Amino acid sequence: METMCSIAFFGFLRCGEFTCSSSFDVDANICVEDITFDGMCILRLKVSKTDPFRQGVHISLFATKNLVCPFRSLTQLVWIRRRSGARNTGPLFVDSSFTAITRNTFLRWLSIILCRAGFSSSGYSGHSFRIGAATTAAQARLEDHLIKTLGRWSSDCFTRYIRTPEATLRQAQISLFTV
Repeated sequence: METMCSIAFFGFLRCGEFTCSSSFDVDANICVEDITFDGMCILRLKVSKTDPFRQGVHISLFATKNLVCPFRSLTQLVWIRRRSGARNTGPLFVDSSFTAITRNTFLRWLSIILCRAGFSSSGYSGHSFRIGAATTAAQARLEDHLIKTLGRWSSDCFTRYIRTPEATLRQAQISLFTV
């Protein structure tokens, strides 16, 4: 779950890009072999909304040197999966019975984790990591072209994903009055 959340955030992923709908499909879902290492982790998405011709999309995930690190998480997970005898064409993300993680299972687990941490899960969905990544990138003052590139957006629709905190809006209104 840690790895799924980490790559979802740092890869600006949609939930359907790292989970399967109902059953695992080697031609559409992430397999063990879809992760390669070359100074970074490269995650190959075989199917993506922004890749209608199924040419594949490569997501680069780097070491953050922080507590949450997609590179470290993926490195550990791939090592564990291979050590447990996973085939290269087997699902990367599995539950304790080695069944591929579905979207519904992931969202149910996310809801449980949020509730245990004291948060209401009602405001979270399959797009929450993508929204959170875009919002965090904007708050870090990343340039628009970088946010578009990281999120694989071809238009400016990424701005709909950015959530502006109420305190920022309040300060903006106060600034209007002091001009």
